[in-house]
Amino acid sequence: RRLMRLGRHEEAIAPLRKSRELRPYESAAYVELARAMFILGRTEEGLKQMEDALRVDPAHPLVLSTTALYYIANGTEDEASQWLARARSQPRVPREDLARLTQLFQQRFPGQP
Repeated sequence: RRLMRLGRHEEAIAPLRKSRELRPYESAAYVELARAMFILGRTEEGLKQMEDALRVDPAHPLVLSTTALYYIANGTEDEASQWLARARSQPRVPREDLARLTQLFQQRFPGQP
């Protein structure tokens, strides 16, 4: 995580993978690894880490909201709608995050609730 804070994202990948291997039942390493991948433009790998994080913690608020945002940004309405609904059903997702996601969804897909 220190490498991530220092902006050394590529270097952070190997230690984050090791952390994930040592603690496969903790979602934090998956989320941090996904973050590194997204920063490096390795979106598909980042999404895979998010999926793995959800297997560990199916209601992880950051994963739910980030995945919803990804599908909103990519214009994938069905998936965006499903992930936004999942985020809305999770009380740990901050209300301001839900409000922003809803606003982005409505801008991207006019006429949708």
